[in-house]
Amino acid sequence: MTSAEPAATEDAAGDQEEEMMVLLEFDELEDTKFLSRCQSYSLIGLETPTPILKLDNYIFRGTYEDIIGTGLLFADQDPDGHSESQPAPKYVGSATKKIRFKRILLEPKNRES
Repeated sequence: MTSAEPAATEDAAGDQEEEMMVLLEFDELEDTKFLSRCQSYSLIGLETPTPILKLDNYIFRGTYEDIIGTGLLFADQDPDGHSESQPAPKYVGSATKKIRFKRILLEPKNRES
């Protein structure tokens, strides 16, 4: 998820991997500052049809979807917000896929003795 353009790379075993950017969408997340307040995250199963994302104590299950058209990705030039004028955002890449995440609640398994 670090390249704006898909790029072929080789790992230690000589296998080729393709890197690409993917948008993450959160359906039930209304608090726009939530992600910036998260202290830790874990993303597992990215290569599966339903990746799992843990943000602090919140668990989300995702599904891949195609984007209609191309999603353009931009980053703030001044991430600390110290600039008095609003600099133009910097283009960082594009995406044709997104992962739509929905919050899930985990329940402990009942262990029968």
